[in-house]
Amino acid sequence: TGAQLIVQSQIAATGAICPMSEYTRTWLRDCGGPVRYLARSGFFSAARGIIDYLWLGAVVEGRLRNSYRADLDKSLLGIMDPPDWDAQPVMDGRTRAESPSYLPMMYGWYVGASGDTEVLEGRLSMLEHALMKQEFHGDLLPFSGDETFRTAMAIAHDLPVTESFEEGYFSANSSFLWVAAARGLSVLADGAGEGGRAATLAARADEVAAAAEATYLLEDGVYTPYVHEADLTPAPAPFEDVNPKPLWSGYLAPDDPVAAGNLDGTIAALGGEDGILVSPIPATYVGWMGLPIEEGIYTGMSPGYFLQNLAVVRHPVAEAAFNALQHHAAPGGATPEYAALDGPYPLQLMYEPGGGEPSDYTARYRPWEGAIVADAAIEYLFGIRQDAADGRLGLSPSLPNGWSWSEARNVRVGETRLDVRVERLGGAWTVRVTHVGGPAAEITLDLPWPDDGADAVVTLDGATHGVEGTVNRWGVGVLTLDGFDVGDEGTVVVRAR
Repeated sequence: TGAQLIVQSQIAATGAICPMSEYTRTWLRDCGGPVRYLARSGFFSAARGIIDYLWLGAVVEGRLRNSYRADLDKSLLGIMDPPDWDAQPVMDGRTRAESPSYLPMMYGWYVGASGDTEVLEGRLSMLEHALMKQEFHGDLLPFSGDETFRTAMAIAHDLPVTESFEEGYFSANSSFLWVAAARGLSVLADGAGEGGRAATLAARADEVAAAAEATYLLEDGVYTPYVHEADLTPAPAPFEDVNPKPLWSGYLAPDDPVAAGNLDGTIAALGGEDGILVSPIPATYVGWMGLPIEEGIYTGMSPGYFLQNLAVVRHPVAEAAFNALQHHAAPGGATPEYAALDGPYPLQLMYEPGGGEPSDYTARYRPWEGAIVADAAIEYLFGIRQDAADGRLGLSPSLPNGWSWSEARNVRVGETRLDVRVERLGGAWTVRVTHVGGPAAEITLDLPWPDDGADAVVTLDGATHGVEGTVNRWGVGVLTLDGFDVGDEGTVVVRAR
């Protein structure tokens, strides 16, 4: 609730979103976390407002930008025509890579949850431009020069703290985001009847993915976060903001063995077995700037990336990562832009470039980071996966720390609203799904189980129901139920014992 309040209170009535601390602009990339969280949580109008404001900014500016003024007049949409996106040049500066990929991803998250395809009308060319006009070097992409994690990564890899990675490096993160965005946009374009556009995007995504695998996936099965442009030598270690991105973005599926190998290798390298994945700080930076820092520096969104990865693969460390959120965020739900692992505590640097009032270089109350962490918590607790086009809701609940029950009300998929209650007594699970309104929905459900489920008895409203049991590579059993429908304001009860 605290995270929801912090995110929503920093969205203007126009849809502009930015931290309320010396900020006067809306950052394209930073809108991604809030849109993903709001769409999953059923706040469709708020998510749509953010997307529409970014469209307004693109129309007013006549191009995509890394950020837009946060006080644009929405009435300008009625008198200004969008640019000819096909005639736009290759982007440069802070939009040459990375941040533009978040734009089609936002549309995918929103449309997938809400079913609102009207938002795509007249905008597919802009979304395709956001991908196709990034600054490719063959099939690889550079850093944008505005990635929040660059300073933390430079410190972790014992590089100068001023290293921006803008020159001389190729970015794995840029490729992961690009491929996921292109594949998602291909699906949206196909649904909109743009088969040719969809095929072009899908084919290019395969090419970029092939280059990424050949360049960034090392022999040990772990991705390197970057390579040096001159000779493609890799980084000295994985990094917590980049290595979880294949799963977080959708570049890889949860059941992909490459994703599992990368996750295991990243945990082994960075020490995430306790639920906290932060690169150890080199001796050079111990006590950096006179600060009491000996353990590590990390960004506010990285705990969300890690928890999301663990949740979607049902990793045994997921509970520890969920519990660790109490250390990363304030009790009220505020998530900082940067934090020091010592403590841990927010790392908020103040500066006075013009001699006036001090400004925060790393902000304290961040809607982007907070939304990513809150979204990951929802992913872990309920595993909500909306597919509005097919009227389908996926659920993968967890009950950590011996909880006996949890409940999510007004879960939305398109126009359908559902209440979900999950209970566990001993080794038995009960899941109640109540239809509150809208069309009927198909529910897919999986539950954690102590073994392969060979002796599991599953009933749906008292009748035996089909189930498949498996044990994943980490020894966690999972029961996967056949899909079932719920509608007409009824309640379906699933029991597994």
